[in-house]
Formats: sequence, structure tokens, C-alpha cells
Amino acid sequence: MNRPRMFLRPLALILGLAVAAMALACSDGTGPATKTSDELVFLRFAANAPDLAQTTVTFWAVKGEDRRGRLYYATPLNSPDTAEFMTFRVREESLLRRPDGTLFGPRDSIQITITLLDPLTLAVNMQPAGLQFSSQEPAELKFEYEESDDDYDDDGDIDSDDSAAERRIAIWRQELPGQPWVRLSSRVEVSLDEVEAEITSFTSYALAF
Repeated sequence: MNRPRMFLRPLALILGLAVAAMALACSDGTGPATKTSDELVFLRFAANAPDLAQTTVTFWAVKGEDRRGRLYYATPLNSPDTAEFMTFRVREESLLRRPDGTLFGPRDSIQITITLLDPLTLAVNMQPAGLQFSSQEPAELKFEYEESDDDYDDDGDIDSDDSAAERRIAIWRQELPGQPWVRLSSRVEVSLDEVEAEITSFTSYALAF
């Protein structure tokens, strides 16, 4: 009768270790998922970064169509390429509800406006507030941070601390001015200087760590 109890303790220990390992595997090491503005370090444009060609973009999203809105850097002199700063993609089935709560039907459309929040930081505001996207096929937001200041921790030099900080960069959302920022699950491509996240509602977004 005592034999099963002898196996329960090792089994419980194994299960506990497995849960702990899963928690570590799921942790991204970036700290709390909610922070105030004072607790975050926001990415800044480099001093020699080109201006944006425009600070606001407006486009129509249509249910059943793949649409994109983009903000570009101004094209450098004698350069054939125009670099992107931000791309917002609304996929075919991304549109879910209007700000008044009504569902989108086939071919329904809505005008979307994206505006640079601050001339110094990589942050944007999206309107109309209250627009909701499908969790099954969310919209996608991508920032290109090649033109950001590489001194991410703002200590006056570029070193291994900045390399470590770069790996912690994520897209953060703030529902209303003055409220805390919430970190989104973000995909960082350090080799491409890109960060991307899935979006299900409209608010303000920024690159920070």
C-alpha cells in the first residue's frame, strides 16, 4: 500500500521541473510586460537620420483585400531607393469591428490614418480609435529601425550593452496618453533592423525596451 506514495514524490518533482523549464522557455527575458513611460527606453532617430517623406499616411482598408499603409524616409540625393520606416498591413480577413462595435461585412471599408507621434522617437498613433481586428487573422505592424540611434542605452558609447539592449527591443502599445505601456509579442530581426508584431486594436505604438 505504501509503494505508490514512493513514486509520487519523484513524479511531483519531475512535473515541477518540467513546468519550470516551460516557464523559462516561454520567457523572453525582457522584464515586466507593463511599464510606465519613465520605466521604458524609447528608440530615438539618429542625429543624421533622414527626415520622413511624410509624417502621416491615410489609406482605405477593405474587407476581403490585402491593403498596406507605409511611412517612408525621404529619398537621399542620388539614391534610387526609398527606405521604409513603418508598414501596417491589413490582411483580407483582418477587419473585425468598427469603432461603434458593428461587424464588417464583405467588401466593407474604413479609412485608416497613421501619424508619427514625436519627431524624435519611433512611435506612431493609429486612428480611428476603437477599430478592432480579428485575432485569427490580425493586422501586422512592422518598424524598420536602421535609422535609429545605435546608442540604445544612451550612455554615450556603443558597446556590448547596446547589442544586448537591441535584442530586447519590442513594440509597445499605449491605450491612452498617460497610461502604462504594454509589451506586444514581437519578432525582432536584428540582421535586418526590423521589428514586427500582430495588432488587434488601434492605439499608440512605439519601439522600446
